[in-house]
Amino acid sequence: MARDRTPAMQFYFRQFCGDEAVMLMDLDAVGSHILLMCSAGASQFGYKILNDERKIKTLLRNPKEEDFARIKSQLLDGAWKLSEDGLWWIQDGMRRTLMKQKEFLRLQSEKGIKSAAKKHLNRTSTELQPNFNRDVDRTSTDMPTESQPSSASASASASALKPNTLGHQKAVTEFANFWESYPRKIHKPETQKVWRKLRISNGNFQTLMDGLARWIDSDSWADKKFIPYPVKFLSNRQWEDIPPERELTAAEREARVGLGPEIRLPPMTQAERESHERKMKFRFECRRDYDIFKANGKIPKGMDLSTWRKKREAEEYPNGF
Repeated sequence: MARDRTPAMQFYFRQFCGDEAVMLMDLDAVGSHILLMCSAGASQFGYKILNDERKIKTLLRNPKEEDFARIKSQLLDGAWKLSEDGLWWIQDGMRRTLMKQKEFLRLQSEKGIKSAAKKHLNRTSTELQPNFNRDVDRTSTDMPTESQPSSASASASASALKPNTLGHQKAVTEFANFWESYPRKIHKPETQKVWRKLRISNGNFQTLMDGLARWIDSDSWADKKFIPYPVKFLSNRQWEDIPPERELTAAEREARVGLGPEIRLPPMTQAERESHERKMKFRFECRRDYDIFKANGKIPKGMDLSTWRKKREAEEYPNGF
């Protein structure tokens, strides 16, 4: 299950701070939102948590009942949503990001496997073969002397030192997969030497490819000039590092899939600022009053916060804020 989810996920600060659902939360709800995102991201699903109030309260450090009711109503008012069967709290932004990452890894894997099968499976085994094997082959053809073993025993010793054909072919295929996926192809022979020294095994090959995918998908490699040579990437074991955040330019943000162009809002006028402040105050009061009125039976059964707020807004501000 661990390979089905990535060890890290990109977090867009501007997107988070500009989200209206987050902007309208109070400080307790914002902190709870971040805690629940961390818990969902660390779970086997990567984007949802079980709708179990006892466990959720534990994650949120056991708030008081009235505080939890207030926090819950704010979270489910936009940042989180209940699944259709009511069993899960789902964070849709995390779900979309996780699906994008999985699709990227799948495409990279398919691309590397197809290319390896087409270009590299028929290569000679000498490409990655250690030098000592050629020395052993040469020694095994020499005539035996009194101090040397017989021809049959020398041949048997040489066979024992030759590389495992299947294991060697797998090493060739895995390097081909890495080389095909790496976005900056330069100094291939030197890269192969480093690859041999690292002795990439079955377990850490997948870790290496996951780390490479994480860097390819990061903002740090958006400009090709910042991508290191593959020799340096392997020598520094860079696949084990987490890419640092880099602020995107407007053109880069527009080019990224799913983000669209950067939005630059003009400065508010005094009237717009006052209207916005009234709106924020009204929505905060609605969240505060909803649980109280609901407990006193003043809100119709089944009416959620969003519907009640719109009804109250139409009554109190028919001409807008």
